[in-house]
Amino acid sequence: MRKRSLAIILAASMIFGSTGAVMADEFQIEDKTYEESVETDSFSAGDSGEDNSAMIAAHPELSKYVRSDGSIDYVAMDMDILPELQGGEKRTEAKAVSLSEGAVISNANDDDENTYTYDKNSGQVTATGSNTIHKEGVILAIDDVLHSGEGEDAILNKYVKILYANKDIEGFYENLMKRRGDALTQIYVEDKNNLDQIGRSAFKQNPSLTKLYVGTPKTDAKGYEISHKAFYMDTALSDVTLNAAFHVGQRAFYGDKGISSIAFSSLHHMRGDAFEGCTGLQEFKLDGESNYFYTDDGMLYKKYCPYFVEKNGLYNIVVPGLMSVPYKKVGETFVVKKGTRTVAFAAVAGMDQMKTAKISSGVKIVGPRAFYNAPNMKSLYISKSVKHIGNEAFSIFDTNRPGSNDAPYADYDDAPYALEDEYYEAFGGKFYHNEDDGTVSTCNVTDVYYSGTEEEWKQIRYDRYDDSANYYEDAGTVAEHMESVGLSSNVVIHYNSTDPDILMPDFVDSKGVISSHAAVMTAGSKKITFSSTSYGFTPVKYSFKALEKSPAKGIKISKKGELSGKKAGSYEVTLEGASGEKDTVYIFVEKPVMKKLKLDKAGRANISQMLTGTTYLEPTKYESKKKAVATIDDQGNIEVVGKGTSKITVYFGKKKYKANVTLKIKKEKSKK
Repeated sequence: MRKRSLAIILAASMIFGSTGAVMADEFQIEDKTYEESVETDSFSAGDSGEDNSAMIAAHPELSKYVRSDGSIDYVAMDMDILPELQGGEKRTEAKAVSLSEGAVISNANDDDENTYTYDKNSGQVTATGSNTIHKEGVILAIDDVLHSGEGEDAILNKYVKILYANKDIEGFYENLMKRRGDALTQIYVEDKNNLDQIGRSAFKQNPSLTKLYVGTPKTDAKGYEISHKAFYMDTALSDVTLNAAFHVGQRAFYGDKGISSIAFSSLHHMRGDAFEGCTGLQEFKLDGESNYFYTDDGMLYKKYCPYFVEKNGLYNIVVPGLMSVPYKKVGETFVVKKGTRTVAFAAVAGMDQMKTAKISSGVKIVGPRAFYNAPNMKSLYISKSVKHIGNEAFSIFDTNRPGSNDAPYADYDDAPYALEDEYYEAFGGKFYHNEDDGTVSTCNVTDVYYSGTEEEWKQIRYDRYDDSANYYEDAGTVAEHMESVGLSSNVVIHYNSTDPDILMPDFVDSKGVISSHAAVMTAGSKKITFSSTSYGFTPVKYSFKALEKSPAKGIKISKKGELSGKKAGSYEVTLEGASGEKDTVYIFVEKPVMKKLKLDKAGRANISQMLTGTTYLEPTKYESKKKAVATIDDQGNIEVVGKGTSKITVYFGKKKYKANVTLKIKKEKSKK
């Protein structure tokens, strides 16, 4: 038995094959050192003075590593085969076994001396003894880790299963198998136990990886973190199951062009750029109900944000928030869905096909790098509803950096997103963002169309991420920091744009008079009228048409110009003066609906889980009847604290809508 680096172990397993009573690819790793037993028939390879002639005769490619005394120079072998390991950090306290059919694995770390038997047909590992396989932590199963080849590259093609005992697998592929892993085809990660994350760059730039399976479906339990660049530029990866993914980090799947669909069942948080560059991605899906996300037309939205709180008057994400858009959902023009409140960090990043972006009415916050790296975007439409724009919201990546065209961000050494960052967010209002170790530049937008006035434009706040304080700080106005948000100082801003996608409807004033080009009202409200002084003429004739599949007769306008909203929908109203003058007003009729919310454990919720039917209408007041059961703040955040039922009331002016929130704690079944 001799102690060597893992490079030696891998090299030996590649080259020696299966000859002999004890195979070189059966080994254990313990306590920061690696032990290997290499035996063929009656001799051990590598020790000074021992006869290695039989082994060299069987593997002539080893002859160049034979010392004058007949021993094997494993250092030279390492330098040829895995040079990146020299001086590199080694994984510790792990166990790796190359399994053949019916292989029995001893568990050196188990006091009960369990053994595990592998069935290749079923892919299952069964355990004997009082403990189970689950005690070992994660199972990582890899098909064809090693490729076959000529000469030095002649190595075994075997099904390998690796058991990591209570450790993450950060950097496994990059650090241990980078050069010899180009036939790594399948990865299975199951049974979380004590494993927290698949670490940064763990399996990046693997050209043969086609399948990834992570965990089993979970509900609200903590799952795996897939850290940043874990599967970066794995361009053949197409079959991906992320049932137990709790968090998906920065550019975790960047450039994986083979992925077409992603389904989640346990997701709590995801970076907007996690799937940037996945040019084949068509949709996100949720398997089952989620307390945190929903999907609409294949795009991922946040519906409740437990980690984001107010800081210095800013809500870093306001729900519903657009979290991530699949590449295939964006054409030459992309319109943020009306009613979205936040375009989150990097939600629409990397869309090189996009020429026009429209930030529609209702959006309040455009997060940092929200539309990052869209080099062909020329026109930008922004609603006056936008109050905050983050740093580099529209910037583009400097593609002139060496190597950036082949693999953007490849040489960045960004810090990983970890769970403790979410805990920081819970108390500090931090919306996590790493600064890339590179340069960015202003985008190529030449024209900005803004639905408000120049004075309103000058009031939009610029939010800059503060590394030291772990939150976004108000750093002035966008007008003062155009280049910081990614807009050239030479861009032309067109004020008072009447593009219907960005028109922000005003609320009808207390006298029931509409005086702007867009207004919102509740269905069934009293009749309202149009101003006789706001359009440059006195309207004498009125007509309308339904928009966006709205009911054809959802509104009614009398000859006197009295408008009543019957059914929810969007309508374009044409006003005409006595001399033929014309103007257009957009009317949005909304019907709020409250639905019951039932919980089986105390915790937090948001009014968005109960209130539907509103895009522009904003509640003016919230109430909870029984505060011993639930409380609600002025932002609609609900704290459910005790068993029972409380009626939640939402007010829109004088109109009010009610529904119950109920906490009923399930009784655990007694174990017999």
